[in-house]
Amino acid sequence: MDYGLADVHLQPDGRTFVNTYVRDSEGGWVLHGLPFVPNDATDAEALGQAVIDALHVSIATVVPAQNYRANPPDQAFLAWVGAPSYAEYMKGVRAVLVHGFLDGTPHILVTPQSNGGARSGFEPMREHRVKLDWSAKEAGAAVQAALEIATA
Repeated sequence: MDYGLADVHLQPDGRTFVNTYVRDSEGGWVLHGLPFVPNDATDAEALGQAVIDALHVSIATVVPAQNYRANPPDQAFLAWVGAPSYAEYMKGVRAVLVHGFLDGTPHILVTPQSNGGARSGFEPMREHRVKLDWSAKEAGAAVQAALEIATA
């Protein structure tokens, strides 16, 4: 299946991060690099383009599997945001999960998430999932709407 995975995090201070996930050579999903940071997340097209860019990277990239306990994939990200752990980072963050599919009929799925904190993590709110075409403006508008539903 030819698809990519990204998520969008709205920080308590208003910054928006678009994270890219890639497959490793064993088929697992891992966080890849630092996030895309849209210049203006209130601009649906700019936000949507960052999401689409992240999905294209996700689809096109496979990384070697490694010992993730010794070399956590979120280590560079946590250092970048200045958080000692992912549990600390999650506090007050609203999250949206985005899947992008290119096979069959190309489409994007946008799913708001509830923030269950360190114990539960981010949980998809599937009842609010929307399906749309590969359009930057539509993707951005759908992510903005999902962020309103997502819980911090």
